[in-house]
Amino acid sequence: MRYLIFALLFVSSCSVADVSLISQDEMEKNVANHTEIIKQQKGDVSFIYKGVKMLLISDVKHDCMRIIAPVKRYAELTTMQKTPPWNLIS
Repeated sequence: MRYLIFALLFVSSCSVADVSLISQDEMEKNVANHTEIIKQQKGDVSFIYKGVKMLLISDVKHDCMRIIAPVKRYAELTTMQKTPPWNLIS
């Protein structure tokens, strides 16, 4: 019961937290100011940050943003890691 009350208080405090909004242009400008840009167009920015190639994809209409980055070099993956999960289902 004690954990339930704590969880409810935590969730309610998160829902009223002050969130500062950033526009797509501001976000892309911020990335451009702190990284090496490879290619940039509205909603699609390829860049290098600390030696890692990344991709920022944003969509104002759907109110979403993603940054995609590799976690390991492809050549270093095992055969099992390179196999799509749907090929493992028998």
